[in-house]
Amino acid sequence: MERIFIALGKGRITSVNPPASAEVQFFTLFRIPLEILRGHPNARLGISLNLTNPYDEKEKIEKAKEAVREFMDDQNMDLVYSSFSYNPSNFFVGVASGQNTESRVMRGSREWMRPVYVLQEKRFINNDCQVYGYEVNAETFQVIQVQTVWPQWFQAEDKNECPDVYSQPAKDKEEVEKAAFDILKKDPKYTSDILVRSDIQQKFQELKYSYSWIWEDESVSLPEGLTGDPFQHPVIRVMMTKDGRLDYYLNTTDLF
Repeated sequence: MERIFIALGKGRITSVNPPASAEVQFFTLFRIPLEILRGHPNARLGISLNLTNPYDEKEKIEKAKEAVREFMDDQNMDLVYSSFSYNPSNFFVGVASGQNTESRVMRGSREWMRPVYVLQEKRFINNDCQVYGYEVNAETFQVIQVQTVWPQWFQAEDKNECPDVYSQPAKDKEEVEKAAFDILKKDPKYTSDILVRSDIQQKFQELKYSYSWIWEDESVSLPEGLTGDPFQHPVIRVMMTKDGRLDYYLNTTDLF
């Protein structure tokens, strides 16, 4: 019903963030703002355009692929270019408006754009239908983020046929922790300083299927008036499944 109301309704652009993103608001057939129906009166939908032609960026994309292969220590890794983004998926800086997280609208800061190439590995992880996705800084070619994703060629209806990715037997926590720190050693240029500093305490969390380690450098912050989503300070985060597989990696220390 919601889709029918939107199809018969109208939309408007409420703000524009150059060079290629904007916020829009949709109204239903009866001119009722869609966000009211969803219970968030001040919410807006963000949209962005991918203005980068991969053929014009071929050499840089190849360099990004090489950075991933070096980081993962696998020169035979088969990678495909997925997209270009003006910011990593877990690093966005802007001016926030609104009183709480549900109604908050973020207007991006052009000066804090950190473009990344988004790549996907062709090989499935443990034959479980998912692959690793990588986000690489388009200027320094640092690997910013690694996460498990559905392949871009994967059909949604096929997901029901995939095995449970968390079905493998758990390993000892100490063994998994060693594997996590081995991953951090792959990029000493961007991890060494923050890991050895006595003023930065490691935060550990045990989740249902994984372990999480995070380091946050609170001595460095964004300029007054700017908000980071989801972090206000540089962070390194590693998440490992309890069977010892890398589940998530994020390093924003060089983006500040």
